[in-house]
Amino acid sequence: MSQLRIRSKRIETRRFRVSGRAIGRLVSMSGDRLINVRPTDVSRRGLGFIAREALPHGGQYWLEIDEARLRVEVTHCQSHLGIESMYQCGVFTRDPDIDLEQVFAGLGLLEEVLQADGF
Repeated sequence: MSQLRIRSKRIETRRFRVSGRAIGRLVSMSGDRLINVRPTDVSRRGLGFIAREALPHGGQYWLEIDEARLRVEVTHCQSHLGIESMYQCGVFTRDPDIDLEQVFAGLGLLEEVLQADGF
């Protein structure tokens, strides 16, 4: 009887995280409301962040980070770790030509992290 040996392969991949110095704000479409946000993660079409107030699902805002200004829509917003006045929220851009990851990279707001996969 033969024994099969299964090897665990560790594959190192490069991932990026949002720099701790990234600070942004959401501006209401009418321009009369400003909400400071701390980005926590970013993907091609979406951004996760911490805010000090709950945002309505489907709400539309201008996201301003450094010199970038992008139109975004709220996908979710919930209490962050049960901390009063702290919310974990997410937004996305409906514009298929905008890659938020590239925007953040272009602004120098992504830090490379080496991560091992395949455990």
